[in-house]
Amino acid sequence: MEKKLLIAILITLIILGGAILFVLLQSKYLNKTTENITPTITSSVTPTVQVTTLPSISPTKIDNTQKDTEDIRALLAAKHSKSVIDTIVSVSKNTGTHAQGGIKFAGEESGAGWFAAKDSNGQWVIVYDGQGVIPCDDIEPYSFPKDMIPECWDEVTQKNVIR
Repeated sequence: MEKKLLIAILITLIILGGAILFVLLQSKYLNKTTENITPTITSSVTPTVQVTTLPSISPTKIDNTQKDTEDIRALLAAKHSKSVIDTIVSVSKNTGTHAQGGIKFAGEESGAGWFAAKDSNGQWVIVYDGQGVIPCDDIEPYSFPKDMIPECWDEVTQKNVIR
């Protein structure tokens, strides 16, 4: 029993001595000064700055796509009595006067639809939003490009019409 106690004390002293030695060596290397290191400059260079004037760009309707998206988003939120934050709009095409894309509301797994909008004198109008084919009567007054809305629903004939 005494022998085991003596071995335990000896191991403890060895570990303690190793820890003390480790701390002393660390502090010796960490406190080493760097007096002999001095920066030197081998040559002098004077930087040259060239100023370029960019041409003036006047904003066009196409440049305002982010504002258009936010305006359309606000209109769709109001139309569906939702908050703007919960209204998710992605514009897939925007010609500057006509736009279309997808609409979804946060927290709703289904119910995503698409919309068509027209800029009328600086104000966007939601012409259609939903999940089906747009009625021809709804788009007729707004001159949507055929590549944007290639077909519509004719209420009279009850058929899809290729535009």
